[in-house]
Amino acid sequence: MMSLVMFAAVALDPFSQATSGVLRDIGLTGLFLAAGTAMFVTAFVALLSRTATMPHKFQLKGLGLPANARGAPLRQV
Repeated sequence: MMSLVMFAAVALDPFSQATSGVLRDIGLTGLFLAAGTAMFVTAFVALLSRTATMPHKFQLKGLGLPANARGAPLRQV
């Protein structure tokens, strides 16, 4: 997981800055529309994930509690 974070920080950050610079030159409204669209698409794809739609099937590791346990006390370690 950390390798993906480092890849995004080192390789994709300059690309993102260049893209936003080009969009800013075209128009600030276009920059914000593109950013909002990218956020919406990311949220929509995340919503289609099985983890987001069926959290009761997945357990929190080490606690033995369902991921959506409401009011369940956490065990002291």
